This record gives sequence, C-alpha cells and structure tokens, in this order.
Amino acid sequence: MFVLLLQLLLLPPALGYHPYGAHCIPDSLPSQNGDRCYVILMGNLTFDEAVKQCKEVKEGDLASVHNSKDNNEISELVDGPYWVGGSRRGSAKRWTWEDKSLFDYNRWAAGQPRKASGDKCVMVDHMTGLWSSKDCSRKAFFVCQLPPRQHVTTRKPSDNSCPTGAICRNGFAYLSPDAEFYSWQAAENYCIHKHNGHLASIHDNATQNALQKVYGHDLTIISYIGGYVDSSNKLSWIDGTPFDYAEWLYGNKPDPQPGMCLAIYFLNLPPFGSNRGWEMVPCEMEDNSYAAICQFRI
Repeated sequence: MFVLLLQLLLLPPALGYHPYGAHCIPDSLPSQNGDRCYVILMGNLTFDEAVKQCKEVKEGDLASVHNSKDNNEISELVDGPYWVGGSRRGSAKRWTWEDKSLFDYNRWAAGQPRKASGDKCVMVDHMTGLWSSKDCSRKAFFVCQLPPRQHVTTRKPSDNSCPTGAICRNGFAYLSPDAEFYSWQAAENYCIHKHNGHLASIHDNATQNALQKVYGHDLTIISYIGGYVDSSNKLSWIDGTPFDYAEWLYGNKPDPQPGMCLAIYFLNLPPFGSNRGWEMVPCEMEDNSYAAICQFRI
C-alpha cells in the first residue's frame, strides 16, 4: 500500500452548487458547464496512485480540464504543483484524459510538452496554471472529478424500508461499503457522494450496539466513523451533531491532536474474548486502509 498524505481543501460552501442545478458534493468546485465537480486534494502521490485514489469515490476520475476558466479556478485553489488526468503512455503520440473525454484544450508552458520517451503525465504549475509533461512516477498534489448529482433523491415519508446490508434505527441507515479507504476524508467523500450522508456519528450505547451488527462476527474490523479533531483541537462530528457520547477502547481517552480522526474497533480474538471501542487514528494513513461506516437518512 502506498503512502498517502491527503487532505481535502475546504472551499466556500457556495462553490458546491451550480446555477444550472447540478449538485456537487460540499467543498467541491463545479466546472464551467456543470458536467463535473472538481475535488482539490493535497497529497504526495504519483500519477497512478492519484488515479486509484480518485476512483475510490464512486465514478471518480483524475480530472480532465476543457477550458481556461476551470483551469484558472483550480490553480488558484491549490498550494503546489498538481496532477490532472492527462497522460501520454509509452510510444503513443497523442495525449489522452483518464476519463476518455476529448483532449480539446491545453495550457502548455513554453517548450512543452517535451518530446521524451516513456510515460509522461500532465502536471500543472499552481502559480501560473501552465502545464508541463513530467514523469508519472513523480509525486504531487492532485485534482479528482466527480459527476454532479443532478437530482438528489429522498425517500417518501412512508418509505421506511431498510437498504439491503444496512442496520437501521431512528430514521437512519448505517452501512459499510465493500471498500477500504486510505484516508478519513476519502471515506467521508464516499458517504457523501454515494449515500448523500456522512461517516457515522454515535450518540448512545444502543447505536454503538447496532453498529456492531453491521459486521456480524468478523474476526477484527477497524472502521472510520465521523469524528475528527477540529481547528480548536476539540473532538467534533462531521455531521455537526453534538459530541455527547464516547466509548473509548479499553477506557483510554486520548488527548485530541490535529490531524487525528476517529475509528471504531471491533475486536474478536478467541480464545481471548472480544472488545470494542474508539481510538484516535491519523486522518491520513501511511501503511493501512480502513473500512468505513456511512450514515444516511431513510
């Protein structure tokens, strides 16, 4: 597994909505024509690692850019050189986008792209917005794109059925995706885009008991939930609800530190018995990926 240093760049809330009605997830940037939502990610990843990270969110791709407005707005929001989804592989003469869209716009710097052999990928200078061809093995920040949610569907009040595989209580469904995530933010993005929800917040022992049923009797599961250390170094829930309950693993409450997020541990280690509880873990994992529990209204 690769080293991931990942942080969502928070944008003004208004940028999450497009005048033509295409909904983008919170803290993303709508494209000029509303056909995609750009998510600015800060990290040190190779091009191929960035492609993989973007695809962890349903229907995501490393970004393609098709006009000057989008190119300029993205570059103004990034704090260092970054990958977009253009590449030229092997002996190929043409540049292509990861999403297979037409390569109909470019912003090459003077003398670019260079005629060099081997895999080359598009890196953007955040200061100028100019593109250059770089070895795809270099590491940089990156920009993902997601399709807009044209219609955010909500169930009718009479439709209180529980989705397959979920545990439901008090009007919410709790569901763990069949995926693991290299960062807390990637897991949160998945819950937003896939379920129009968030990573789970837990406010009582009954909910904690219910979440254990999500995984049944698996040997050991470590899963992201929606708690994180905010800018005041206090524990908060990502859905904005009060942090009014906790169940720490082995009763050890940690000291909140910046860059830390919450994970729930379900430990079943026969013949030593079982245990469960919360632990603070890095929001950006170095060597491990974790499961996640999404929470959304039904």
